[in-house]
Amino acid sequence: MTTILVVDDTEVNLTLIQNLLGYSGVYTIVTARDGLDALRVMQQQTIQLLIVDWMMPNMDGIQLIKAVREQFSEPYRYIIMLTGRQERDAVITGLAAGADDFLPRPFNSRELEARVAIGARIIELENKMRDLILITEQSKQVWEATTDSIVQLICLLDREGKIIRANGVVEAWGLAWAHQTVGMTLGELMNKVYPSAGKNIMSKWEHTHTQLSHGLEYEFECQDEEKGHFFDIHFQPINPFGELSISGDAFAAVSIQDVTERKQLELRLQEANAQLAIERDKADNVLLNVLPRPIAERLKAGENTIAEYHEETTVLFADLVGFTPLTVSLTPRQLMEILNTVFSTFDSITQKHGAEKIKTIGDAYMVVAGIPDPAPDHAQRIGKLALAMLQVMKTINDHIGIHLELRIGIDSGHVVAGVIGTTKFSYDLWGDVVNTASRMESTGQGGKIQVTDRAYEVLKAHFTFEKRGLVDVKGKGQILTYWLIGELS
Repeated sequence: MTTILVVDDTEVNLTLIQNLLGYSGVYTIVTARDGLDALRVMQQQTIQLLIVDWMMPNMDGIQLIKAVREQFSEPYRYIIMLTGRQERDAVITGLAAGADDFLPRPFNSRELEARVAIGARIIELENKMRDLILITEQSKQVWEATTDSIVQLICLLDREGKIIRANGVVEAWGLAWAHQTVGMTLGELMNKVYPSAGKNIMSKWEHTHTQLSHGLEYEFECQDEEKGHFFDIHFQPINPFGELSISGDAFAAVSIQDVTERKQLELRLQEANAQLAIERDKADNVLLNVLPRPIAERLKAGENTIAEYHEETTVLFADLVGFTPLTVSLTPRQLMEILNTVFSTFDSITQKHGAEKIKTIGDAYMVVAGIPDPAPDHAQRIGKLALAMLQVMKTINDHIGIHLELRIGIDSGHVVAGVIGTTKFSYDLWGDVVNTASRMESTGQGGKIQVTDRAYEVLKAHFTFEKRGLVDVKGKGQILTYWLIGELS
């Protein structure tokens, strides 16, 4: 169970977040009233997910995030910052301090739940990768210790390859008593316990003898398939040209090292590295699922902070009208299958129209055009996409036998786009256009596309509209809106 530390100096805010996240039983909620209190809590228990308010006494949210990054490097902590500040400089300040996500107040409860779920999943992947790295390092340490402690079988050979002398390891391996080895070939000796290894050594003796006769060392690796053992065989010339030596008739020395444990550790290491590569691929896939590919490539290339101002963009919000009542009559599996069908189809047509999906929040869908790459026709792309989404929704209704409508809102203008986090990332948009597009959706009607006056001015040369009139929009007062009806022929 994931433990979440909520840091806020306001009792109402603490209670609200506790109630939103605690009811599911998935999370354990711990609270702190300021930054200093939060640091004390983190010293007493391991907490990897934090929700931090910006404005607090004693130590504010920015100071707390910097302190967490400095004092608690392992394991990684995922930090979501809450603030009522929405200006571009505030977002950039939060990113630079080390926040992983940035959620402005007042926040949508479903959006908070979704962002916390993403953070918990990223922490899970981070912990799994850390465990795999630990296993890999432990395997390396065991491998090195085992290799250093291996005892080798040493034999002196005459020119015919017969054993003159062998060390005591020959007895430890159960091959023969040391005095019994005299006059045996190396292949005959190994054959007593490791027949396929002995046969391999015998088959290489002619080439080995030639190398030794020229004063050259020779080594190879062989495996006894019956016993599953691996051996490193190393031949060293002693008297290749027939001069007198203290070893008498000794022609070469051979050392045989049983490297079975090392080989097994190598295989385990390879398996651990392969599993680590799989987990890294999964992490990369998660990255590409939450970030546009150009942004993901920039992060992988080494950029630490990405926060950009985009002058010309168009943002679309779409919400499924009638989905909430279905949650009562359908099973969770059926609900997820419906959402997967709808959003997978939306993903496909979003890509087809040259737009970029930003995220889904419950049964809502957010798209932008003109980001991350500028597009002069950003508004047209979104207009065509919105019409296509309405048509696709009708087809899906007919196919799965339900009745759901889309309520779509659109606005155009400038936004701030950025990557939240320093090692784990999410891509999001901020600005008045984002908020207004969301309001266009929430104040719209099922089966219709509501656009702002400024979006209308960009789109009117390419689409037909019906004037709706003044609409009371929370936080903005009354603004003029239009219904987007279709494309001009």
